[in-house]
Amino acid sequence: MLVPACGPGWKSCVTTRNLPQLILIFLSVDWPLFSRRPMLTALAAKAAEQGSTVVAINRPLCPVSTVVRKRSRVPELLSRSRLETVAPNLHLYSPKYLLHDSLARRAAPITAANVLALQRSLGALKRRLGVHEPAPVVWYYNPQQAYVTQIYRQSFNVWELYDELVTIAGRMPAGVLDDERRYRERVHLLLATSPKLLATYGGPYPQAHLTDNGLARGTWEQLQRSDLEPLAALAAIPHPRVGFAGVISERLEWKLLLELGQRRPDWQFVFAGRIARPELAARLGSRKNFHYLGELSLEQLPSLLIGLDVSIMPYRDNRFFAALNPLKIYEAAAAGLHSVSSPIEMLHNFPRTVVTVCRMEVNDWLTAIAAALARDDKVEREQRRRFSGRFLWDDIAARTLARIAELRSAGHRQP
Repeated sequence: MLVPACGPGWKSCVTTRNLPQLILIFLSVDWPLFSRRPMLTALAAKAAEQGSTVVAINRPLCPVSTVVRKRSRVPELLSRSRLETVAPNLHLYSPKYLLHDSLARRAAPITAANVLALQRSLGALKRRLGVHEPAPVVWYYNPQQAYVTQIYRQSFNVWELYDELVTIAGRMPAGVLDDERRYRERVHLLLATSPKLLATYGGPYPQAHLTDNGLARGTWEQLQRSDLEPLAALAAIPHPRVGFAGVISERLEWKLLLELGQRRPDWQFVFAGRIARPELAARLGSRKNFHYLGELSLEQLPSLLIGLDVSIMPYRDNRFFAALNPLKIYEAAAAGLHSVSSPIEMLHNFPRTVVTVCRMEVNDWLTAIAAALARDDKVEREQRRRFSGRFLWDDIAARTLARIAELRSAGHRQP
């Protein structure tokens, strides 16, 4: 957890008033798919208190990849770069560049052309916002994006690492580590969301710190309300309800899930979220005790969670998932739910009343879920709610901004 702005280990009581007027956050995926939207909303609210404007930079559009992979965004290619306000003090900007960065990385001149295109586009953005900051904070998530640290000569550059760099199958993509090494010296602060990520990648960075994951204060407060009603779609599903809310994809260990459903037909397995591939819908329909409720909004999530009895995180067991700090653990705990999870290293440090970490053996999962259903009581639910209250995005954002301000104040600008 990051050290509080005025806590032990700080040279002085640092405020965030040493922030620039502009914070640019380059998203790793298009905005609708970006799971950390509540974090950016909280960050923008805290930055507003210090006069800083936050802009989320949508994945830039290129003529080739947009036509092939993002046909819904093709009209944007022919129009002015879109700028919209998505939350107080949080703007979403959708620029263009010459060629998708996964292709441009193979040729330095094309990367240079992308940098030039973004310099011009972001110059226009600043004029539209009325902000004239020459050295903004530049924040990115994947080494493939690290070239954005070249856009401004004196920017303060943050790399936040919230997932392992390998694919969900556990393989390292070609060129990723080359990108990480190439731009390493331009990073002023590396933030890693799990001890495993920090230990794996943080060594070469003078300023590499562990940060938290969490949930929005509004979501947490909603889940504490005694008058919150369960989602109406749950009414037809009997108890016990064992639930998963998130992207339904090959991230999940389907063999385990299908066997759990077969072995315990009296348990009802509830799924909600975007289905990544159409063929996965057939798996959800393959068991009578599997129930798919569709893709829910963030506002609907609390009503789903309070209607469940146990939360599960049945991810594949490989390098990618071992390093996770899953957002779902905090959401489930805020609802008072016990979670049962696949092997995720940092969860072994969490209270046993919050989560049970299992081997990928069906008998282990059957035992863990049964135990969670049997022992659940009001005292443990309250303990889990108190635990989750330590991980709220606005508190995490305040600590992060204080850390950036402290480093800028100490002169940690361009190396």
